[in-house]
Amino acid sequence: MSAGLLLAILCTVTAALLGYLSGIIRRRSTSFKTDPIEPNIGATFARSPAPAEMQPSTLPQPEADSSEIMDESRKPRGGRHSVSTVTTKPTIIRMPLGTSSGTAGLSVDTGRIGPFDVYAATQLGFAHAVKCNPREDSYALGGVEGWTGCIVAVADGLGAARNSHAASLKAVRTAVDFLRDRIVPGQVRLAEQWTGLAPALVEEVCLQLSPHAVDSYAAVLGYRPLRDVPSRKVETDPACTLLVAAIELDNSGMVELAWASVGDCRLATVEPEGQLNWISAVSFDVFRGLRAGSLVSNAVDSLPKEPHRLQAGLVKLSAGATVLFASDGLTSAIDLAPDYFAEAIREMIDLRVPAHTFGALLDFQIRQLYDDRTLVAVSPFPADGG
Repeated sequence: MSAGLLLAILCTVTAALLGYLSGIIRRRSTSFKTDPIEPNIGATFARSPAPAEMQPSTLPQPEADSSEIMDESRKPRGGRHSVSTVTTKPTIIRMPLGTSSGTAGLSVDTGRIGPFDVYAATQLGFAHAVKCNPREDSYALGGVEGWTGCIVAVADGLGAARNSHAASLKAVRTAVDFLRDRIVPGQVRLAEQWTGLAPALVEEVCLQLSPHAVDSYAAVLGYRPLRDVPSRKVETDPACTLLVAAIELDNSGMVELAWASVGDCRLATVEPEGQLNWISAVSFDVFRGLRAGSLVSNAVDSLPKEPHRLQAGLVKLSAGATVLFASDGLTSAIDLAPDYFAEAIREMIDLRVPAHTFGALLDFQIRQLYDDRTLVAVSPFPADGG
């Protein structure tokens, strides 16, 4: 067979093969263009009322209930973060009755405890991150089956203290467990016993914060820095601040807040009209020094050394008020823009945004505010269960 004939046969076969492959490609291309994409009919989207630098964003709602009817009692109240009034009615998620933040750099939780919607977030601050130190803020949340209330505790480990991350986590868990053990649904409310309960709670936390107990707990948590960094944490024994409160419906349906605090974590309410009101003592202001009526120095009261510095109180809340718990890494930011935080928090709770969206409130960059940040928001849900 001549070379010319072989070349002709090869060219013919090649052309046929190319034609066959081209047909397959055309058919698949047409199929891709004409086949409909199955819509996700269970999900609708609403704009997040997150800070401006994070907009626009879309939030898929849970697929368990695709009704596009906005519960009138949960409509956004307007303002610059107002959102579409057509959203998916979210699925109600019950939170475990003993929840805490653990040791992750960022921890977020949301759900319902008793008759309250709860959002919680804590984030490692830049000052600790660059030194490969763990987050020293902690929160814990709790309730009791059949009880019309919830418990919140927030703590901040002292920066100079050894294993302060373990001290803060141990403190909030101890405080919540202490109160949970003393709740009997349908009997005497915690607020009626608060005069004796608050000092007893602090005493129990102090017992659990002995150096040996905290060091052992730190070993169980197992955190290890990535590298050696000069630190003052070996100079002092473990210590932390503490803010704890029981939020409970009284016999008339009013919300009663019983709180106790040692240190500079702060408690506030956001009223339905939008005002943010601090309840507990004012903390140190890193921009302007101390405010009138606040502490006389920037030394922070802490446990277990200063249980006598306990502050406590009882507050009746207005209908629809949201209770805020904040560590000192967040309170200075709130002081700079109280209206912004109040409005953003109210709308996030109204929409029942996902936990990670609530956590975005902690993701800001402000000069000198490099500490860990913690925020917990507690709001009673409507009587109709919406």
